[in-house]
This record gives sequence, structure tokens and C-alpha cells, in this order.
Amino acid sequence: MSTKKTAPIPTIILGIEGRDFKSTTLPRKHEGKHVYKIEYEISSDNKCVNYIDSGSKHVVFKNKHGEYVLFHLEGNPITEKIMESVTKALSKKRRTNRNEDLFKDAVLLQYCSLDVDLTECQNVLKSLNEKLKTKCPNLIFKFAHFFDYSEPMARYSEVYHVCIACNFYDTLVLALCKNPEEKCISTIEVKISPTGEVLINSKTDEKDEGKKYNKLLRAVLLIIATKLNGATYIKSIAYNPISAWLLIKYSNATIESGNDFEKHLKEKKLTLTGITQEIIKEYYGAKNPPIHLIVPINAETSEESRKEFQKLVAGESIENEIKCD
Repeated sequence: MSTKKTAPIPTIILGIEGRDFKSTTLPRKHEGKHVYKIEYEISSDNKCVNYIDSGSKHVVFKNKHGEYVLFHLEGNPITEKIMESVTKALSKKRRTNRNEDLFKDAVLLQYCSLDVDLTECQNVLKSLNEKLKTKCPNLIFKFAHFFDYSEPMARYSEVYHVCIACNFYDTLVLALCKNPEEKCISTIEVKISPTGEVLINSKTDEKDEGKKYNKLLRAVLLIIATKLNGATYIKSIAYNPISAWLLIKYSNATIESGNDFEKHLKEKKLTLTGITQEIIKEYYGAKNPPIHLIVPINAETSEESRKEFQKLVAGESIENEIKCD
């Protein structure tokens, strides 16, 4: 006789907007889909924020009472068939801390994004734009969610993460754009985890490489990062030796504990003190895994980045300055 236990039947209630959750339709569509900001409480002092699109109309989440709340994004009635399908899907063991599809037209929210207020960042960015304008009148910084850009951000690396489970919609993008068309030529993608870890990934258009735009954006990010609520440190996966060198040389980055590059330096009896760009290039040239770097977010790092920013927009020599597009 089988002793396998039957999974408990989950408690599911029909969600009412205003009572159980708040849904906000964002102004811009992404690839023809509406994007929604969903907010609800998971405890008496903890509010959860999720970003999803209209690819799946039925949404399920667990509230602070331990009940599963089910609702339709457009407010349509929940059919008996959908209720049965959701009940069956929830009875199976699921991964936690990750949004996932229950079935074709239903998504389960299990991940909470930080509700980041960009107001203070925008104020600082306004001042930096004024300084940039004295050097390059046709360039401008912008910092916003990826779906707030007039041009598609999908041409950058995060295109491979455009899915509900990957939490793509909470990605912020710091960009250097042409003014006024806002065609972005260099970007840093920014994702802030609930634990305060800030993941970044950078990209510059090939024809604009060598103009110090990536270096400029990294300085700007470290200047405004102290204004990002909940952010404590930046983690960068450097996929090329230039990115690794810039963070180590100019941002006082340290190697994430256990990373292969840390072991590589130990074997060669080297430390980050006095490391050269050639050593980093040699590491990447041997087809080793990318270097994982950690940069603290604090007043000291911000001030050093301000000095670096000033050198780039009004340096003592042409070699130290960015090149205007």
C-alpha cells in the first residue's frame, strides 16, 4: 500500500482591488503588452511590489494571512475552470522566491522587488547633466525603468531575461543618450535585490567604444547609488577585462569571495594592490570564468566617483576626457 501523502488543498480567495492588492497600469507598453505594477502586503509591516505584463491575465499571490489570492488583471470574472486549474497547480511543490507560470494563462508571484524611489537620483542627475552639457551639448544622462525609454532596450544583454520568472520588469537602466532623440549609445542595467545587492551589466555601442562612456556611466552610478533606497553594495559580473579593470582601478572594487580570479591571484602570489591591466587580460585570455566584483555604496566611494566624473568631463588633458559623439 502506498504511504505517499496527498498535498493539502490550498486556500484560495478571489482578490478585490483596493482590499487585497493595488494594480497600476504603467504608461508605456512593452512589445505590445501592458505592464502592471502589483502591490500587496505579505506581513503587517512588509509590502510586496511586483512588475508583470499582460502575457498572463490571471495572477496569484500569497497574502499576509497565508491565503492565496487570485485575480484577473483586467478585472474579468474568474471561471470555475480557472479556479480548478489554479488549485491543481498550487497543490504541487513549487520553488520559492521566484515568480513562475502556473500554466499558460496564470502566473504565481513569489518574488518581491524593492519599491525604488528615483526622485533624489533624478535631482543629482540633473546637476550632472548640466556639467556634461558644458563638455558635450548633444549628450544627456537618463535613469529610469527600461520600459520608460522611447527606444527598445531589448538590444542589450537583458533581452535574454525578458520573462516573468526573471523579474525583468524591475530592471533600471542608466543611459548616456543623444539629445534630444534619446538614442542611447551606452548603458548600465541595474537590478536591486531585496537584500540590498545591486547587480549591474554594461554595454556600449561598438562604434562608440573607446570614448570613455562606460567609465563615465560607472562614475555616475556610484555618485547616485547612495540615493537608491535599500542599496548597500554593487556586484558586477565583468564579462570582459576592460570592465573588470575599470572597477578595480577606479572604484576600489574587491573580488567576491570564492571567485575563480581570487584563486588565480593566490596561485600566482598576487593581490589587487598594484594589479595591472595585463594580468587581467591574461586571465580572460585563458578563457577563465568572468570576474565577480564588489563595490561598496558609501559617501567615500561617491566622492571619489565625483572626482573621476569631473576629470572625464573637464580633465587636465584630452587623454583624460570623454570624446563627444
